[in-house]
Amino acid sequence: MTDQAGRVDQVDPRVHGALAAMEVPGHDDQFWHALGTRLIAEREAPAAPTFDPLERLDQVDSHPAPPQEGADSGRRARRRDRTFPDERFDAVRPTVSHLAEHAARTKQHRPNWRRRALVTRSVVAVSTVLGLAIWLGAHAEPASQTATAGELAGRLSRRLSGSQYLLGEVNTVGFGPGSGRYTFVRSSDGSLRYRGVDRRSDLAYDAANGSAQSWRVRDTGTSASEDRGLAPGPPDPDGASRYLQDDELGAMVHALDASPGTPARSRIRHGRKVWMVDVRLPTSSDSPFDGMQVIVDQRRGLPVEVDRSVKGAVVERKQFSDVRQTSSVPQDTFRFAFPTGISAAQFDNGFQRTRLPAAGSLVGYAAVTPQWLPRGFELSTLAVLPGSPQGLSATAGGDNPPDRDVLSLAYRNGVDRLTLTLRRVSSPSDSWKDPFVGAPGTISRVQRVRLEGGRFLGATVEQVTAPGAAPHLWGRSADFVFTVAGDLDPSQLLQVANSLQ
Repeated sequence: MTDQAGRVDQVDPRVHGALAAMEVPGHDDQFWHALGTRLIAEREAPAAPTFDPLERLDQVDSHPAPPQEGADSGRRARRRDRTFPDERFDAVRPTVSHLAEHAARTKQHRPNWRRRALVTRSVVAVSTVLGLAIWLGAHAEPASQTATAGELAGRLSRRLSGSQYLLGEVNTVGFGPGSGRYTFVRSSDGSLRYRGVDRRSDLAYDAANGSAQSWRVRDTGTSASEDRGLAPGPPDPDGASRYLQDDELGAMVHALDASPGTPARSRIRHGRKVWMVDVRLPTSSDSPFDGMQVIVDQRRGLPVEVDRSVKGAVVERKQFSDVRQTSSVPQDTFRFAFPTGISAAQFDNGFQRTRLPAAGSLVGYAAVTPQWLPRGFELSTLAVLPGSPQGLSATAGGDNPPDRDVLSLAYRNGVDRLTLTLRRVSSPSDSWKDPFVGAPGTISRVQRVRLEGGRFLGATVEQVTAPGAAPHLWGRSADFVFTVAGDLDPSQLLQVANSLQ
């Protein structure tokens, strides 16, 4: 083939065959034109002395180079060509231009399946690595260098509620009768087992059945008790108030949550990073402790130690070990047989576990439930006290009228609890006071608020807050006395009360 000047195309036919056999990656419509343009530009002003294949072809066709001298001459000629273009370069230019303009029409595109497979595998591998990194980042605790008591409360609460059961050991050192090493099992529904390693004490509370047992060997003898028919929560007799004084995990979360802005210190303890935070505690005649130090494992987000102090002196220390989560425990975990020779004092508190559809028929009125709850709270336990059984102590330490047709609903979110109760008023002339009994010497703050919605629209309620106690509210209508109490702030309790239907 000849160009417009009559010169013979310098491309060797063998090269056409070699180029046709080459695997060329896919390209767009402008590829060949851009390639020819770049080749021309580099040929005129090369960035470095590079090998020119078209010039080599010009020398190979029918003029083999002499052994050594010819090779040197060829190298010198090529160096001259790159510096001073001559007539041979003019002959090459049309060939390159022709390639740029017409190759797209003559070159048939053949898919490079091997290259495509390699690219696909690379994309899949990179996507897998990125996906794994994102998943790990989403599920890992943030590796922050700072933390506050409120943030630790949130992390502990998530860890404690992340599985059906939490178990481990705790070693208690202090001046009270509870000193010693114990194994514990804690359930997401509030059930608890707390057994002494020395086999001298045992405690079990079964929230699902409303039963609790305990016994302990003391210097003065052995004490044992067994309760049935417990309410799901206060102000009625409930297992949480009576038996869960040793539930340090919940106490830690609530103490941290009460001082959310208190900074935590990062320390190394026994070779692992921990958070240490000191919080102040409200004192009462029942609890003289005024300070608490909480130590939390940074990596696992689980408690390591909690110390209680009075005026800066540690008087009680609890150290946790082998804390772990599980999805199942033996069926009899929250109930045991008393040791031989131990006689337990038994008492029936009258409450029956039931389900929401059946509750109304047992108490004689439609069950009232909240239409709004803070995120995460779910109904955990429902119990009723039908009629007005004899021999049961009334609320407010026995100062209120006898209880009648009581409905009690417990909601839980991890270690946080919320209890709603409703009970009949026998006579409009009955005198009622706050059903909750505060600790002796506790100064409570009472605020009266009128409800703006819900089943008890227009009723006036008392919002009560006291140091060291969960807030609550209570009110009375013509037919009922109702209460809302739990681990919420007063404004949330009021919002729950306004949503009762």
